[in-house]
Amino acid sequence: MDDARSPKLHVSKSLYKDLITNPQTNEETKTSIKKKFRSASWLIDAIEQRRDTLLKVSQAIVDHQTDFFEKGQQALKPLKMQQIADVVGMHVTTISRACDEKWVSSPQGVFPLRRLFVGGVATSDGGENIANDVVRLKLQEIIDKEDKKDPLSDDAIVKSLEVKGIQVARRTIVKYRGLLGIPNSRGRRQWEE
Repeated sequence: MDDARSPKLHVSKSLYKDLITNPQTNEETKTSIKKKFRSASWLIDAIEQRRDTLLKVSQAIVDHQTDFFEKGQQALKPLKMQQIADVVGMHVTTISRACDEKWVSSPQGVFPLRRLFVGGVATSDGGENIANDVVRLKLQEIIDKEDKKDPLSDDAIVKSLEVKGIQVARRTIVKYRGLLGIPNSRGRRQWEE
């Protein structure tokens, strides 16, 4: 948490105490001061509670994605907001609101906190799921290493991923190619000159 730029909020009790205990202050003013004091205290408590919520949520996310922060994109794990809600004991909508417009600075760069929530696909050995982003990285690696004179078909890419223990449907490969801006095998073919 970057608290350096956040001012510490407080209400001057001595100023208000002097006004309330002053015999010359009328009852209407005293009542108004007490009401304003309660409102200000409530606001300060709400801000502190929001900060605490963000800290708990962020810590739970970082704990789950420790490998990502240490090893990089290929170590990103699937994560759903419900998992974090269960860990911190809050409703999933609270997790969603806490992550809105929040950014994280790490050795891997600066990115939205929501970026750490990713879906995943099952591994063929029934082990831990693999994050969709990792599957896209593997897809990119396979295509980067393919013979450009005879590029792999989507079915061949599916089989290549199966060898690596990742089971995905052909339509998933098509979708991920589209997201990565990678053309189909005909579009990737390089002809001899």
